Amino acid sequence: MSTKYIKQTGSERIDEAMLRWMNDHGGQGIITTDDQLQIRSWNRWLEVHTNRKAETMIGLNLLAAFPELNERKLGVYYQRALEGQSGVLSQKFHRFLLEMQSSETDDKEPMYQSVRISPLLEQGVVIGTVTAIDDVTERVRREAELQRQLEERAHLLAAESAARNAAESASRRLQHLQMVTDEAFAQMSLEDLMISSVTAIRSILNANTSSILLTEPNGDLIVRATDGIDVDLIGARLPAGSGFAGLVATERRPQTIEGELPPSPFSNIVEQLGTKAVSGVPLLVDKRLLGVLCIGNAEERSISDDDLRFMTLVGDRIALAIERVSLYNGEREARAQAEEANRLKDQFLATVSHELRTPLNAILGWARMLTSGRIDERTSKHALEVIERNARAQAQLIDDLLDVSRIISGKLRLNICPVEPLHILELAIDAVRPAAEAKDIRLEKHLDPRTGTIPGDPDRIQQIIWNLLSNAIKFTPNGGRVIVTVARAASHIQFTVSDTGQGISSEFLPFVFERFRQADSTVARSHGGLGLGLAIVRHLTELHGGTVQATSEGVGLGASFSVILPVQVGTVAINSAELSVERITDTDRLSFDCPATLDGLRVLIVDDEPDSLEMIETALKECGAETSIARSSAAGLEAVMNTSPEILISDIEMPLDDGYSFIQKVRALPNGAGTEIYAIALTAHANKDDQARALEAGFQLHLRKPVEPTILVEKLTELMKKQAKS
Repeated sequence: MSTKYIKQTGSERIDEAMLRWMNDHGGQGIITTDDQLQIRSWNRWLEVHTNRKAETMIGLNLLAAFPELNERKLGVYYQRALEGQSGVLSQKFHRFLLEMQSSETDDKEPMYQSVRISPLLEQGVVIGTVTAIDDVTERVRREAELQRQLEERAHLLAAESAARNAAESASRRLQHLQMVTDEAFAQMSLEDLMISSVTAIRSILNANTSSILLTEPNGDLIVRATDGIDVDLIGARLPAGSGFAGLVATERRPQTIEGELPPSPFSNIVEQLGTKAVSGVPLLVDKRLLGVLCIGNAEERSISDDDLRFMTLVGDRIALAIERVSLYNGEREARAQAEEANRLKDQFLATVSHELRTPLNAILGWARMLTSGRIDERTSKHALEVIERNARAQAQLIDDLLDVSRIISGKLRLNICPVEPLHILELAIDAVRPAAEAKDIRLEKHLDPRTGTIPGDPDRIQQIIWNLLSNAIKFTPNGGRVIVTVARAASHIQFTVSDTGQGISSEFLPFVFERFRQADSTVARSHGGLGLGLAIVRHLTELHGGTVQATSEGVGLGASFSVILPVQVGTVAINSAELSVERITDTDRLSFDCPATLDGLRVLIVDDEPDSLEMIETALKECGAETSIARSSAAGLEAVMNTSPEILISDIEMPLDDGYSFIQKVRALPNGAGTEIYAIALTAHANKDDQARALEAGFQLHLRKPVEPTILVEKLTELMKKQAKS
């Protein structure tokens, strides 16, 4: 192809032969320009690859013909060439000079070009520029493939290294896991177990903090062990569902939170520690949540999935260890409690034996002296007083035992009605006054006149106060004081019994209201009793919805007992004569008046116990009653048909037919012969259920043994008055 020159310039001095050869056969694109960047040559290679003929290109300004060169800021290379500098376009930033399709590809991909822009010199003077363009697409591809292969190999090597490192890390973590497991299962103390666990997990995961929280029955979490936290949080409570640990416990799955953490009572501490990320796992055994294991870090994205999986494995083993230690400790505590219960039982049985035999010894001894006929009248009277006093003491012991039995079995019931606390208090004080006077103990009262009434069981409230007063007098030396205070507040009434007695040691004070507990249980103890009185006080108080508390400055410094009972809204009048007072003291009369209503009264007494039968018969005969006796239910039934009694007094526990069966047979006699008889059940079966059963069987009245002749005569008189009214 011939080249047409528009104008002959200094370029004519260029070797025309060389230019023609390069134009026709060169393997690269060649562009020459003058010093005004007007194109002076455009070779065959360019015509092929740009599809632009030389005759259309020569004479055009290069930058005007290709304005994109300036847009891509490539015109600067030509300015530098005119200034005598050569430049190479970096393929990293400039893939090509002029956009052309590569001849090496079939996918219409633009050519990768290597471009050199140099000054065209003549005798050292720049007369224009020359641009050489090479197609380097294939080379770039080969280099890219080589780079890909190198990167792939590097990736494989990195993966191999990572796998090797992961294997080594996994091996180390398995060793750590085994160490944590071994230490956990070696611990017998729950505290030591949790402390060693949080220390180990913090070290293994390079965490800033670690902690274990255990669940409470209500769902709250209690901090039991920490590491890396200066503040003492042991025992701190986290309400159920609150904070990060509460979230882990609620969802029961591993969790990681970065940045803003859920609010909790510990938020200030977490902020002070600079914690930015927390992770936690639930401590589960058989789907039961025992607690939560947590770690904290000062940097985000510091806990990987592998770390969380490792924490889960550690948490599972810690949970098993906690369960194991808890079971072991529970078994040990149960065994210790059983041993203590057996010891207390043996001690209590020994005390019961002593306390029952002691009054029995006096009763039997003085009874033998009376039957001997060798003592005078004055001594005989004293003997009877001693026998009666010890019999009452023995009856009191039995009452306490029965009360405790009802409490333990849940059969103790209250008869709630409006009660005047001050009246009850006076009755209790009157009951203990002889014992206080015998020891020259001064009884002081501080009573609030605004006490009013409270809802309660009058007999049981009197029992509470009587027990506290008796206890105070018992443990106060001669010449001491017992102070009784009654005060009313808006919501309660408080009884306080204080004394100047021997006091209570700080070691025994927490156990003072427990059953069968005594501060001195040795055979050398200076005070008798079963250790049941204060336990009964506590249970009766709690049945009334109240509380009882004991305080003492120590041994020799006296003691104070306070009973708080809820008050009734408003006031209700109550007839104090209706209150039943069953506790009889030594001041009760030894004789009784016989009302005229008993004179000539026909009474049948049925009891298989001869002594009881004789006592009742004698007491009623003294009052002029006509008595007949029967020692079995069969004999009693025959006596009913033969004597037609007006009053029937029957025991309950008898051989063959008991009292319940007996009264039913009496009521079922033909012609209504047994329906008009007033029947009284007199029995040692003395609880509320026994009373209800007796009344249901057909008795009109239930009296418990032992019964005072005074009480028996009073109850008979009441029955006769009711009969007269009807």
